[in-house]
Amino acid sequence: MLCWPTGTGGAGGGGSIDAGGAGGSGGSTGTNYAGIWCGDRVCAAGEICCASMMTLVATGCMPAANCAGELQVTCDGPEDCGGAGSECCMPSGALVQTACTTAGCLAGLAMCHTVADCQPGELCCASISYGYPTGLCQTGPCPQ
Repeated sequence: MLCWPTGTGGAGGGGSIDAGGAGGSGGSTGTNYAGIWCGDRVCAAGEICCASMMTLVATGCMPAANCAGELQVTCDGPEDCGGAGSECCMPSGALVQTACTTAGCLAGLAMCHTVADCQPGELCCASISYGYPTGLCQTGPCPQ
């Protein structure tokens, strides 16, 4: 999907003209979404993505304590939230940072990477809301 780096290609097999070589190794599938996407990189464990409240552009990965006064992107999908039934919600109203919850997000504000992250009947629609790429679970066709 648009919102996450793709997988890697596999390595080729070796061999000679006289004898067949072993098959190549498979690449990664690109479905490991662990970590928080932040501009052009994924934050390391223990870091969150900070984004300017003025420009909504990612300023970098850092410990949460160093992100004061900025939008704190603490998750970009449910995989960053820990347990079954947890969702990552996009900012809304007075909430100026992403947040994990088991109480459910407001309609259209649950963040996703694939349709499997969404509720039945919802699609994972690509979005660059708030200056960072992600997907949002939405009903009906995705906006163009």
